[in-house]
Amino acid sequence: MRAIEQAAMAAGTVSGLALMERAGTGVVAAILETWPALATPAEPPCAVVLCGPGNNGGDGFVVARLLADRGWRVATYLLGRPERLPPDARATAEAWSAQPGARALPSEALAAEDWTGCRAGVVIDALYGIGFRPPLPAAAAQMLAIAGQIVAAHPEGWRRVAIDIPSGLAADTPPPVIPACDLVVTFHREKPVHPPLRAAGLAVVTADIGL
Repeated sequence: MRAIEQAAMAAGTVSGLALMERAGTGVVAAILETWPALATPAEPPCAVVLCGPGNNGGDGFVVARLLADRGWRVATYLLGRPERLPPDARATAEAWSAQPGARALPSEALAAEDWTGCRAGVVIDALYGIGFRPPLPAAAAQMLAIAGQIVAAHPEGWRRVAIDIPSGLAADTPPPVIPACDLVVTFHREKPVHPPLRAAGLAVVTADIGL
């Protein structure tokens, strides 16, 4: 997948930033198609977006901005420092932070009790993508654990969404365990990790990003 992206960018047919925008748009579309009630809610849903230190985190910032544009209550929680993000991911982080009222927070600020008043929403796992190799860093595992507490407080109204792959798994091997997740949105085509996830009951959607 990385080779395909690099070839497209080298040919000048698309930029890395444009691919992130397409990826974020695909994630939002998949969320609204999977749970249509979130497209026309009685009250604004919430989104807790866990952003990692790489380009997967950049996709997460795009999703945050697009959901906020729809009137959702959104906060991002970044694992790492914004100045250390890759250039394209940093650009999407800056675009999100420039939004009026944007809540761009460090990972340490994530607290389940901040979201108890929100009855419907999604947790977006944008921590690690196809370049990740286990094990999962402790700080990321802690973020996912807190996200699980948010969902558990409103099991009928909150859902978990992973961008590309659930964090902690490797893209090119079958998962050793099936993570707690409701929807996985990947791009261009599935990776070896995805068929076992679908077989275990997870929804897997492949978004077209024009490659």
